[in-house]
This record gives sequence, C-alpha cells and structure tokens, in this order.
Amino acid sequence: MADSLGGDATGVAFDLLMKAALDVAMGVVSFRSELDPLIATLISIKPLVKDIEKLNELLDYRQERAENL
Repeated sequence: MADSLGGDATGVAFDLLMKAALDVAMGVVSFRSELDPLIATLISIKPLVKDIEKLNELLDYRQERAENL
C-alpha cells in the first residue's frame, strides 16, 4: 500500500531521513552541532509520524484522494 498518503512510504522515508542524519552526525564531527537540532526535531515528531501512518492505514487513505483535495 505504498500509494497511501502517510502510509508505509512515509514511515520508510522518515526512517531513512533519521538514519541519514544520525550517520552524518556520527561520522562527521564538524556537522554534529548543525545536525543536532534536526535530529532532536525528528525524534520529537516520530510518534506523530507513526500516528499518521496508523490513521491513514485505518482510513485506507490513498494518494488520489489527497490530489483531489
């Protein structure tokens, strides 16, 4: 159900973004202070992203519906 808005695709994209930010922050010390606020924000919104995924799955919310709006 990758075509759902905020469904599995959103969770995968969010997880990849989080992993990339953490990898860069840990690998390049000079970028760490720049990325710390981004990482903190991602950590704080992760529960909301998970809630959106669950609700969209329950509602079977599809991309076509969002485009119509």
